[in-house]
Amino acid sequence: MATPVSARFTSFIKVDFESGCWLWTGALSSQGMYGGFTNDSGQFCYAHVFAFELLNGPVPDGCIVHHECHNPRCVRPSHLAAIPREEHYRLHFEERRQRSLKRAAECGSLRESDLTVKQIAKKVNLSTSRVYELLHIHRDTSAALAQAA
Repeated sequence: MATPVSARFTSFIKVDFESGCWLWTGALSSQGMYGGFTNDSGQFCYAHVFAFELLNGPVPDGCIVHHECHNPRCVRPSHLAAIPREEHYRLHFEERRQRSLKRAAECGSLRESDLTVKQIAKKVNLSTSRVYELLHIHRDTSAALAQAA
């Protein structure tokens, strides 16, 4: 007798008690970011989409399943929402922008402590070219904030 798809699915979930996320431990998509799962029809689907649809039904047309927890391996239904594709991309872009600004501030602070770019790159595990980019962002952001004050 075949294992029901929901039981097979849940066998690949590990709870992260710190974040509250249900982390996918099964196969990953070809990009290596999202969980992948083969449904009863033998078709590949993203694990977070499967989890969302298991509880809520099909994703509405024009929408995409968004991780409100910002963890691409999370399959906890309460951390997922179907939102318009454009809104998903806008939120994703803003998240990346905020991470870059945070990293830029970190690199700027390290540079002010007289570390070389090479030392900063090693410390924050980035390439020297990325550290240069972040230092330019930090300089431009700092200048804009100084002008606004």
